[in-house]
Amino acid sequence: MTGIAYNKKETDPVTSIEQLLTDPKLKGKVTCLTEMPDTMGLVMLSNGADPTTVDPAAFDDAIATLQDAVDSSQIRRFTGNDYGDDLSSGNVAAAMAWSGDVVQLQLDNPDLEFVLPDAGGMIWTDNMLIPTGGDVFTASTYMNFVYDPKVAAEIEDWVNYICPVSGAREELLKIDPGVAKNPLIFPTDEMLANVKSFDAEAADNAEYKEQFQAVIGGLSIALATIHFPDVTRDLVLTAVFGGALLVGSAISPLFRRVFAVRRILLLELWTWTGSALFVIWPNVYVLAASTIPQALTIPSTDSVVHGYRL
Repeated sequence: MTGIAYNKKETDPVTSIEQLLTDPKLKGKVTCLTEMPDTMGLVMLSNGADPTTVDPAAFDDAIATLQDAVDSSQIRRFTGNDYGDDLSSGNVAAAMAWSGDVVQLQLDNPDLEFVLPDAGGMIWTDNMLIPTGGDVFTASTYMNFVYDPKVAAEIEDWVNYICPVSGAREELLKIDPGVAKNPLIFPTDEMLANVKSFDAEAADNAEYKEQFQAVIGGLSIALATIHFPDVTRDLVLTAVFGGALLVGSAISPLFRRVFAVRRILLLELWTWTGSALFVIWPNVYVLAASTIPQALTIPSTDSVVHGYRL
């Protein structure tokens, strides 16, 4: 499930996307997800729209809502599931988050809380697919294996995301009752009634993707001039890699006399490049985080002959 995670030491309960994106107490301490269906789905629900059948006007309204939060510096950055460290440390007070991540993060930090927003959350599936030309018998044998309730229970005890296999909860109760009773892993009927799946066609709509990228990609540039609350971390990284630059420059003349010039030039180039990247690392990182995930695509369904929902 996709909802809101917040650090109870850093903020009062955050129970709505509107609060997440507009509460001045959270300004600069909020992250949203680079996955368009998750982020836009939550914002659309908050706006009173239905993300299961995306209407262009409703999508535009949600984009405008998200853009306002970017322009006001409410949103710190857009992330994959790398929001965990910042959320646990307090650099981020609240985030759009995935339930399975929070289950695992809570093991080290019980102050983290996951909630489905008042207007509803999102739900999604990972899938096992057999490409055209694949070995259907072998792949199906494996699929049947992981759908055995006992096997599924063992997988669930490690993965901690929602389990779709009937009978797995009963098996898990025998080996790890705490996990089996966690509603983030085996949600109640009430919770499942309060989540939606994003419109599959809209999720693959090139125009929608471009609109979304324009919002989250723009944050990368804006962050260069707005702020970085975790200044200490940036200074430490800058000092470490800046030091590496100086050391590399100092010892490279000596190495040139001992080793082949070509090799040491490569070493010096690496030192300078690595140092330069980490001096400006936040912008490089955010740019990569906001563009690479959307650039990766799954083959179209035409190339798939069998699919099983996980």
